[in-house]
Amino acid sequence: MSILNYLKENLDNNLKILSVDSVDATFNTNLISESGLSRVLDHLENNSFAIITANRGEYDAKENEKRNKELRDILNANKMGSHALIGHWQECQDSSIEDYNKCPKDQLVDVVENSFLFPKPKSMSDEDFIEFIASLNKKFEQDGAVVKLSDGSINIVDKSGDYFSIGNKTTLGKISQAYSQYVKKRDIPFVFEGVQVPATLIGKRLFSENNILYPKLDNFLGCKKLSDII
Repeated sequence: MSILNYLKENLDNNLKILSVDSVDATFNTNLISESGLSRVLDHLENNSFAIITANRGEYDAKENEKRNKELRDILNANKMGSHALIGHWQECQDSSIEDYNKCPKDQLVDVVENSFLFPKPKSMSDEDFIEFIASLNKKFEQDGAVVKLSDGSINIVDKSGDYFSIGNKTTLGKISQAYSQYVKKRDIPFVFEGVQVPATLIGKRLFSENNILYPKLDNFLGCKKLSDII
């Protein structure tokens, strides 16, 4: 199932909206902007940041929505504005298959994951940032999170606070590869579809109230408007 089909099935056909767990934008028609995510990464080229989710495969959509809201509330309480990202991967439904590449196509199911990208506060040291990320990993049962440090290195930080570098170039491909090889554990290809951008004035207010950051787009090139795919 493609991400567009997934989103299509999760749209309310009466209101023509997507109930987005990351911003509770019940009456907002959002955009998913791949070009906007590239712009965010360019903006953070010389800054430290982290990417983490509260999603777990064993929980249903409602529970993951609750967990992501709790994660967002923690970030807001620490005055860490975040960008809401949407990504997906194809998960093998047969748990007995250890080699992902041998999973039959009819056993692969497209899974959508909401996550948050947020910059490190300038007042926080790298050590404190790593400790903070490790505490989130532990709380939300995550194997790891992607963290870019002040020296420019991109790392995977685990629950204990241990970390290792996966490179020093901030690209979508590099970050997706990190998710695939280390966070998802089974080398499952992970792709970031883009960053969420509000498409209405109400949406912009909701994003602002929830401390969700987003790139200011000159136009909607590179965006998918959810109301247009119903």
